[in-house]
Amino acid sequence: MAGTEVKKLIQQVEIGYETLDVALRGISESDLRRSPGGEEWSPAQVMGHVIEMGPFWTTKVKSIAQNGGEIPTKRTPPEGEVRLAAVEKYGRESLAGIQKGLRESKKLCVTNISALKDADLDVKRRRGDEETTLRGFLESHIVSHLQEHAQQMSEARKA
Repeated sequence: MAGTEVKKLIQQVEIGYETLDVALRGISESDLRRSPGGEEWSPAQVMGHVIEMGPFWTTKVKSIAQNGGEIPTKRTPPEGEVRLAAVEKYGRESLAGIQKGLRESKKLCVTNISALKDADLDVKRRRGDEETTLRGFLESHIVSHLQEHAQQMSEARKA
């Protein structure tokens, strides 16, 4: 059973995904596909990134908590290909398909984070030249990231 601190982190992640879901409600299919310009991703492509990103990083953190090691600063080339494939796939997906993908992504994140112990969250780990905790990493790379993309979706809906 997850400890108090792990439960708090799970709640933050769940709120992040719920905020994204709310931000997507009412977005038109055309707004979902519209790129803000240049090589920037459309909102649908951004959602593909989010759907893949959460489980990817929470799986990494779970493995680090169980086996030790550093938090990677970047993806391997095959991991990068998986990310781009998700961006491409969800870039063509319907809003309902994206929402389903977000629910599945949230479930995987919660499962991975639930495997952590409270003590795992505050163990310092190297990430490149910096030192951080697994909690700090998850808060900055998952929780804050979800909030940033929810804001982005709200703006896309208003555009």
